[in-house]
Amino acid sequence: MKASVIELLQKQIKIDESVDNDADLFFLGLNSISFMHFIVDLESHYEVEVLDEELSAKNFATVNKILEFINLKKEGVGI
Repeated sequence: MKASVIELLQKQIKIDESVDNDADLFFLGLNSISFMHFIVDLESHYEVEVLDEELSAKNFATVNKILEFINLKKEGVGI
């Protein structure tokens, strides 16, 4: 799953596959516009819905946080 998340992120920012899972994606270049494009791609790819109240750095600042978020959504747990 990590590889596909990084692939989706690479459509928006310049990172490579070896990016640290805990690196701050906003520090690496993710901004509000690229973030929203990423969310649309993520929803489509993983067939999940990201609710407005879930759109926070708490859920999406790092690859690890994104992976945790996807796992919880796939389990049907609201964030």
